Amino acid sequence: MGRPRKTPQALELSGTNQFHPERKTWNTKNQRPLTDRVAPAHYLRRTQIVWAEFMDMKAAQNVLSEEDRSCVIEMFDCLDRLYRNTDTYNEIRKNNPDYFTFLLDKDNRDAVKHLRAEINADDTAFRNWAIRFGMTPTERSKLPMVPEKPQSEMLQLIKKVKDAKAQ
Repeated sequence: MGRPRKTPQALELSGTNQFHPERKTWNTKNQRPLTDRVAPAHYLRRTQIVWAEFMDMKAAQNVLSEEDRSCVIEMFDCLDRLYRNTDTYNEIRKNNPDYFTFLLDKDNRDAVKHLRAEINADDTAFRNWAIRFGMTPTERSKLPMVPEKPQSEMLQLIKKVKDAKAQ
């Protein structure tokens, strides 16, 4: 299977369009950036803190647009479920000092088994979303950053002359 195509935002961020402006497929003038600093109110406080940090990081890079809203909300719903299920599981462990006796009851064992399966599924899903949004060091290293080249003195002089003629 081939490598998936880079998104237009990733191409813009990597500087590809500086060298080939004719390939630019993402119209940045009509795109509204996604800058919701405040998370939805139904999220846990921990999730809201992660939301704010994520939005600060992505807004600084100007990568997210309004079209990414549904993906971002799905990712944070997954994180919120993960936090809630982990809290429930820890509460069960804390309230039952003899945890293994507690698990001898079939209903309790099935409930805990289901809860742990949900935690594992949400953890995997959130990790996949994190990879997709470039939130892991490995994924960030795959974005080739093109440093801006300083203009030579000759090019600066030519630009000054053109600007003077234009006025």
